[in-house]
Amino acid sequence: MSGQPSTSSSSTNQLKIVNLYRDARVIRRNEKKATRHAVRPSDLSKCIFCQNDESPKKIRGFKHGDPLIKCKKCAHMMHLSCYHFSNSTPQFPAQYLTQEYNYKAPMCPDHFCEVCMTDKLMQSAGREEEEMVRCVDEIRAFHKNCRPINFDSSPIENQNEENRRILKVFKYDQDYEGGRIPVCCECGKTSNELDEEATQKKLLKCRTCVNMFHGTCHKTSNFTTTRQKSRCKFCIHQTQLRGNSNVLIVKNGLFRAAKIVGKSGRANEVLIQFLTNPNEELSVPINSLARLSPSIADQMFETLRIMCMAKGCSEHDCSNLHIEFEAIRDHLKGLMNFAPDITKRPTPKFRQVHISHSSMDKLIEGSRLPRKKRCHKNIDVQYSDEKGFHVIVSKSIRKGVTVGPYIGQVISKDEELRREKLATESNDRECKCYTFASDLISTDYHKVPIRVDAADHQNEMSLINHSCKPNCKAERVGYELSNGTTLNVIYVKTSRVIEEGEELTLNYGWTKTGFMCWCGMTKECEANIEKRQAVFKFDSACKQENRNTVRPQPPGNVIPNVLQSQKRKGSNQTYPENTNKRKRQAIKSSTGKRELENGEEGASEN
Repeated sequence: MSGQPSTSSSSTNQLKIVNLYRDARVIRRNEKKATRHAVRPSDLSKCIFCQNDESPKKIRGFKHGDPLIKCKKCAHMMHLSCYHFSNSTPQFPAQYLTQEYNYKAPMCPDHFCEVCMTDKLMQSAGREEEEMVRCVDEIRAFHKNCRPINFDSSPIENQNEENRRILKVFKYDQDYEGGRIPVCCECGKTSNELDEEATQKKLLKCRTCVNMFHGTCHKTSNFTTTRQKSRCKFCIHQTQLRGNSNVLIVKNGLFRAAKIVGKSGRANEVLIQFLTNPNEELSVPINSLARLSPSIADQMFETLRIMCMAKGCSEHDCSNLHIEFEAIRDHLKGLMNFAPDITKRPTPKFRQVHISHSSMDKLIEGSRLPRKKRCHKNIDVQYSDEKGFHVIVSKSIRKGVTVGPYIGQVISKDEELRREKLATESNDRECKCYTFASDLISTDYHKVPIRVDAADHQNEMSLINHSCKPNCKAERVGYELSNGTTLNVIYVKTSRVIEEGEELTLNYGWTKTGFMCWCGMTKECEANIEKRQAVFKFDSACKQENRNTVRPQPPGNVIPNVLQSQKRKGSNQTYPENTNKRKRQAIKSSTGKRELENGEEGASEN
């Protein structure tokens, strides 16, 4: 098929194929094979990715054709296969983005913020697209607040709104020879004697930036050179830094946290300001600034903490070290919890009736689903940065009152598994999860598990938050369909009196699957909150007498041989492995200011 569709029949056929693609089984794609950024086309009748009329490849297992499809938001044309296999950013799960509960139809990269997409914020990436800043020569877009430094040196003649929204970004193609941060940009770990797993992995230098990586962690295919694993995934994808973001840099052999404050007068350099000293500014090459993924921020902090604290007090200025390390901690903590400065998610359009998915056609057989039913009049939907959308009682509601039905799209168990697989492979940190379990009872009283998915088609009940001590409960009420089967409809009822201004809550039952709850209503939840807060903790004062001898604890569950210990029965005292009774007694009677090393004689047993 060639050219841009011009007839209504071709448009209908195109829509049909897109719907088949959206609902197809999870189609495999090589997420580690990078593709180039699409060049802005001069001919809008051709595919923006391959610049051809005819499709260069097919989607394996998809037998419904590979037409040129039009972007949902603009005039750009794309082959369905080119769109599916596009991987110009580290994250672009095309089939997942096309789902009804996401963007509903294929959209080209001109409508997603590239930096937010790389940070796996896939719902935020597509918001405020009409205000995005776009590249002049490539199909790349950024939120205004995610805009990178503009490296276009040519003046803009017409200062109109359109020209203020185009830029040329920095190209990571020049060799870098400066200092390095000896931590893998993929896993956040390093290679040292405290980490047996990492010791077996060699840290490799990225040829074009400050990053380093383990050869076994880095799996992105490099399409720009024949040399294997010579560049990190960020340089391969030409991932940009936000023009006002905090960064890590190596200066005089030390890690320091800084902020980009503008473009320098030197070529390919930016002006940074150190967080510990706002008056200290420096012009540095942009490829000397570390680009990190939010998903490894906590592990990165733990690795840097161990590296810094492993040095003795004689090797550093204690007060300056802790000031710098606090700045690094704040930067990495902010990176892990980052949310783009854009308008909040729009309030959903609430529905009053269920709809069914095609996976339910054989079970429902065209039967009419339960009639519309409104939610209780004394509830309001509110929004806060801490909780997002939540449901508040505007006037007291007594115990046992039905607040409303849980409205959504009725899907099969297999369809739920397909959607879960798409979400898992997408790594979307903002993935919508509004699925409630129910069942359908056939005429022979056989229960068929079904799900009610309120990710897109929903009412106010889908916005009720979780609590381990909820004030509402879910009940299933049978509704007989015209084909004789019974659909168990979910209703939310109050389990106690709910006062004005109180939030409605439900127990999702996620704790049974290992979900870590932070509601704070039980001791377990309070412990989870403490664990979360302890992720970025470190000692604020050096232990002068212990610093040169006490080994720091390794990250996670990695325990080196020299620190492996065994507990003596009936005692809380721990001992190094293979320590005999004589040495154990010496440890027990010592002050604990130094560790007993292998081969050292202990005190007598007396």
